[in-house]
Amino acid sequence: NLIALFIGDTGSGKSYSAIRLAERVDPNFSVARIVFTVKEFLDPRELRPSEGLCHRVR
Repeated sequence: NLIALFIGDTGSGKSYSAIRLAERVDPNFSVARIVFTVKEFLDPRELRPSEGLCHRVR
């Protein structure tokens, strides 16, 4: 897990930098794993792990 905080002025590249970092940390990262609202962030049903992190238990 990685917790990061990106701070800066509007248009300074915070979102772009965060997405690029996520892609480097997890090659299976996709935009489907980004939450855009507080409700999505707090709702555990919104957690959508990437395909590479999903493993079937037999």
